[in-house]
Amino acid sequence: MIFLLDTNAVSDFMDRHPVLDQHLAALAPDDQVMICAVVRGEILYGLEKLPAGKRKDTLSAKAHATLNGIRCEPIPVAAADHYGRLKAQTEGGARRWTITIFGWIATVLGAIVVSRDHDMRYINGLRIEDWTV
Repeated sequence: MIFLLDTNAVSDFMDRHPVLDQHLAALAPDDQVMICAVVRGEILYGLEKLPAGKRKDTLSAKAHATLNGIRCEPIPVAAADHYGRLKAQTEGGARRWTITIFGWIATVLGAIVVSRDHDMRYINGLRIEDWTV
C-alpha cells in the first residue's frame, strides 16, 4: 500500500504522536509512506511565516530532517486528468484548493491519505485514514 501523508500528518510525525508511531511500526515491509510536493511546500511555507528565533530554528531543523527522510512524490502530469472532476466536487464552503490538488495526486498514485483533515472527506472515492486515533 501507498500511504500519502498530508500536512497535519507530517506535523504529527514531527511531534512523534504515539498512535501515529504505532501505525508506522505496524506497516508491512512493502508499504510505502510518502509526501507530495504540495505538502513539502506547505510545511516550508509554515516555517517561513514564523518569526526568527529559537522556536523557528528548532522547528526548521526538525522539519528538514523529517522532509529529507520521507520520499517526496512530484505532482504527476496524469493528476491533471482528475483535476476538473475533483475541483467541481470540492468547490464552495471551506474547501481549500490544496485539498483539491492533494486529492488528485492521491487518486493518481492510488494512495491512502493519512490525515486528520475533515475536509478531505468531501473528495468522493478518496481513501482516508486518521493515524492519530
